Amino acid sequence: MSYRGIDIYNGSGTVDFPTAKNAGLQFCIARCGYGSDRPDQDDGQFQRNYDQCKALGIPLGSYFYTYAVTVEGTESEKAHLKRLLAGKNFELPVFVDMEDADGYKARNGGIPDRQTNTDIVKELCNFIASLGFTAGFYCNKEWAENHLYPEQLSRYLFWYARPGVAQPDKSCYLWQDQIGSTGGHFPGVKDNSPGSCDTDILMADHLPEKAPQPAAPAQVTVFHAPTPSGSANVRTAQQFYNARGAGLAEDGIWGPATRRAAVMSVQRGCNQAYGSGLTVDGLWGPKTEAAIHTLRSGDDNAAVWSLQAALMAHGYSVGGIDGKFGSNTES
Repeated sequence: MSYRGIDIYNGSGTVDFPTAKNAGLQFCIARCGYGSDRPDQDDGQFQRNYDQCKALGIPLGSYFYTYAVTVEGTESEKAHLKRLLAGKNFELPVFVDMEDADGYKARNGGIPDRQTNTDIVKELCNFIASLGFTAGFYCNKEWAENHLYPEQLSRYLFWYARPGVAQPDKSCYLWQDQIGSTGGHFPGVKDNSPGSCDTDILMADHLPEKAPQPAAPAQVTVFHAPTPSGSANVRTAQQFYNARGAGLAEDGIWGPATRRAAVMSVQRGCNQAYGSGLTVDGLWGPKTEAAIHTLRSGDDNAAVWSLQAALMAHGYSVGGIDGKFGSNTES
């Protein structure tokens, strides 16, 4: 199943969200800002777009346009993100927009090499995750194939700009299927005139129903177990997830970012142990639920690794994460 939405910024004007929702809008991705931490680089419509979506129950995500050409150049952008996102919560990810749409990078020393661009995405996405949000990155086909190493970014959700085609040619979480130049439009945005709006399709198997609170322990768990905070066992699980690229703060607290890492671990374990074919996106939906197997004493596979890590993430000691279902895991 897929869901239809829009992505907007201040250039989209004052969006009539009630009209858009009545016309079938199912989610929205709203730009929060761009570049270094300057008030004039905040998106002027972001707060209104945020408030309107919250009031109308429209699932919301955000994106931030980076101008960084070095990893060191992300420092002010991280401060900008922290300020813009303070007190916010989103049902959908916060994406890093990684392109050169206005030619700034080309004019200022040239577009960085693929590894530098990839490292910039990692730096910003890890920071977004450290704030308690689900992180993702956005780019088009040309950037995905020539300016980034997407295989190094698999821990983040991919928003793929591939407008004007019948279906995306790369696996993605979110597909931008139309932009202004291909005639994108939606009721409630600039009188629904052709070319007025970017549109998107969420390729996940469900829409999130509830937004996590950023930078605070969540009260939702993967296995409906207790959720202790600040424990050594949770920290051990976070170390396990980080060894697989999660980029978590190892603080011993079960929060939104750790929960997503746990779900990704379960999805990865199901794929490796049972060939489930799940998208490893950290979102617990019907497909993930259906792929779960019952594990028993004596089992030895990747799914046991994810079970043991999840138990540790909920504060239980299993005597180590070794992938072997023994007496400690049993207890």
